Amino acid sequence: MTVKLPHLTISWPKCDEELSVNVRDGVFPKGTGVVVGSSGFRPEPIVRQTAQRAVCVIGAPVINDRVSRTQVAEYGLAAADPKTFSVNLNGQFLLLWLDKRERSLSVISDRFNGVPLYWADAGKEFLASFLYYDLFKILRWKPGVQLKQESMLQFLWFSRVLMDDTYDSMSHFLMPATILEISYGGVTQSRYWRPDFSKNTKRSVQTAGEEYVAHLRRSVARLTREDTVRRYGHFLSGGHDSRSILAAFAEPPECFTVAFSDNLEVDCARQAAAIAEAPHHFIQLSHDHMVRHFDDSVRLCGGLYSFLDALFIGLEHEIQANADVVLHGHGLDYLFQGMYLPAQLIHVFGRPTFFRRLTPLGSNVVDRFLFEIPFRTKGVDIMSLIRAEVQSDVMMGLRSAVSRVLTDGDDVCATNYDRWDYLVIHALGRHYSYPNIASKLTCAEQRTPCFDNDLFDFYLSLHPKQRVGGEMMRYALNSMDHRFGKIPTGNWGMPAGASPAFKTAWLIGRKILRHVTGNSNLRAPSPSDRTWPDRETYLRNHPRLIEEARCALESTELADTLTIFNWPLLRAKGERWLAGESGGAAFLMALATLNRFLKLTR
Repeated sequence: MTVKLPHLTISWPKCDEELSVNVRDGVFPKGTGVVVGSSGFRPEPIVRQTAQRAVCVIGAPVINDRVSRTQVAEYGLAAADPKTFSVNLNGQFLLLWLDKRERSLSVISDRFNGVPLYWADAGKEFLASFLYYDLFKILRWKPGVQLKQESMLQFLWFSRVLMDDTYDSMSHFLMPATILEISYGGVTQSRYWRPDFSKNTKRSVQTAGEEYVAHLRRSVARLTREDTVRRYGHFLSGGHDSRSILAAFAEPPECFTVAFSDNLEVDCARQAAAIAEAPHHFIQLSHDHMVRHFDDSVRLCGGLYSFLDALFIGLEHEIQANADVVLHGHGLDYLFQGMYLPAQLIHVFGRPTFFRRLTPLGSNVVDRFLFEIPFRTKGVDIMSLIRAEVQSDVMMGLRSAVSRVLTDGDDVCATNYDRWDYLVIHALGRHYSYPNIASKLTCAEQRTPCFDNDLFDFYLSLHPKQRVGGEMMRYALNSMDHRFGKIPTGNWGMPAGASPAFKTAWLIGRKILRHVTGNSNLRAPSPSDRTWPDRETYLRNHPRLIEEARCALESTELADTLTIFNWPLLRAKGERWLAGESGGAAFLMALATLNRFLKLTR
């Protein structure tokens, strides 16, 4: 089943005498002036123009604490320059600011890459697209354009690509809070905002929790306050984050929980929706959901993310029947629960507890990130699959890529913990889990509460010690409505608002009871109790995925592109993984995504 993907493209033949911005249907449609192609993108871009200027508003910018694209457009027409236009806006947006007198076009991103953009200055023509797939299809066949295996390795290693790199030698990713100015003379970039890592260490857990709640409620209020009447929905899982967003709604939204079965995660979400008196819709995915949408997921991810992270693709019918705009809890875990902080669980009598403590970073932040960042591809020693004679150069390239990010943050980072956080948040639109957001956009207009200026500034002001244990998040959830804190989570089956001491005691007690009674139900939740499938199991249970993985292993195009790999060794290891040896599923799915992307863009 084909999904209507959210296509958004920008093209400007600089030699064109026509100076205007025109929105047309399609992908890179023909037209005069600056042509914005929109097909399946929500909401439809709007344009306002005068004799001197044209402004195009894409996304859902917040101005004066409400979503108002028309007000932002009028504000842009009156602004003296792009920076003045941008600095006071909030939310997720991409703006075009055409100065007809100067014959220059400024493309402006928000602080979060809420509307990601890939762009290329192709001499006499400027091209850009929301989906890298749309741009890459054009660029890869231009004379002189080369594929970059260094960027492809970053994806296979980190589950994402760093800085503004892409897979081709001509295009770039538009970084956050950036003004990209295009003129006949070329392209320049400037930044209108930088993160401030100054810390407020005097807050108590209670004070921080109350500030967090206030910011969260204000963010949700901004995203649900606009010029027209809309039906609001919310993707509700069984975890902390989405129920925190639910608790922040002033009026209960339509709630949607997506899973492969009516499992523990769904039950937790159903209980949360009942407390909020919100209508709840369970959307059951077919067993082969990701397989049926494989090609569309690869296009949506642009080969830059694993297709399996585009879980919400193809649910438009179920969502649109009940909501026009959907919110969700993306990002709260890695911002406020310290999900990716350098930390370790405290062990007692050789057994792990739920207490976490920060670990010293030392002087080599680059290698710590390379080998320890939790979202990197797990289960495989990728370096062992690289040809021995180039391993040293490849490792140097990976270190150089991470160092580029650190250098980019030199103007704002004072400590190594700042630098670690900068590595995580330097381009949120490139985070490995971004396909969660993009796939929701295939269902309805989506808005992300954590992409809020004030909430993000609050995160930046928190010392890692205030985030590593999750105390502030638990306090906030319990204070918003203590009933939400009593509902278990899908991950552990324990109350979401419980302290580490309580959960550790619960874990020990549950294990003792299981051994005494022999009751197998007294166990931790399994992958089948959660929304996301176990990758090893999902791969082996779907012949189409096994076929795609094997095609990637046997691909001459992939071998000719990724020359750094020892392909005979990789193929032998791959066959063992496909035969049942554990550990290789995530890598094989990433490799299959990349291979299919190259095939679909021929």
